[in-house]
Amino acid sequence: MRSVFIAAEHIRPIPWPGKRLCVRTVRSEGRVWFVAADLCRALEYALSSNGKPNVTEALAGVSAEHRLFAALETHRGTYRIALTSATGLIALAARQRAKSTAAVMPETRLHMWIARAVAEVAGFHDSQDDPAAASAFAARARAAKG
Repeated sequence: MRSVFIAAEHIRPIPWPGKRLCVRTVRSEGRVWFVAADLCRALEYALSSNGKPNVTEALAGVSAEHRLFAALETHRGTYRIALTSATGLIALAARQRAKSTAAVMPETRLHMWIARAVAEVAGFHDSQDDPAAASAFAARARAAKG
């Protein structure tokens, strides 16, 4: 699995529909990536004895080109996180749908959420290069919140 460095300010949390959680996202290598642990919580993967999802096990069914390790640099230190692409997210959801009796988000709604998240993250990162675009992006975000 490849590895990249990501600064904390490049992480963008996206609310997961119907739950009080966010999935952290980032754009790297020209693609949008999702923090795998957040997806496992949102998709209600079984938790290990330490109360965290077993991300390694969950990602075992995702092909290598759709997995990425990142060193997340924050003011508290550097943390190693696993990321997956939109295709990897679909694979995780399909695997959980097959294993679970609990209601998993309908496929169409999941695809719509992914499209919206990818567009939002791409717009967020593009706006960081252009001050006028950054202001417009912030105004759109404020308007969307109400």
